[in-house]
Amino acid sequence: MRALGLATYLETHAKRAYGAGPEAETAAAKAILTHIRKGNLADGFTAREVHQRGWSNLSDRGQVQAGLDLLCDLDWIVAVETGNQARGRPTTHHRINPRAVR
Repeated sequence: MRALGLATYLETHAKRAYGAGPEAETAAAKAILTHIRKGNLADGFTAREVHQRGWSNLSDRGQVQAGLDLLCDLDWIVAVETGNQARGRPTTHHRINPRAVR
């Protein structure tokens, strides 16, 4: 009986833990889109620029990247790699779809 009780208890925690992922991704994407519409992010911005500003729902690099990935999937932004690979890592810049600004 104790084992069944523990399993039920852990199940509720697992549902909350696994359910937080998509919600956090959506919250980050909405926050980024809000800052795009306010004019806080210019065309060609990087994930680093978003993260360093410390905005709500965008304080973690993973959150920022998840939000950017979702916006790319929804065609609100386009990720473009730039830079010379011989001199180091390429940088990913994000181009803003004009309909995202409306």
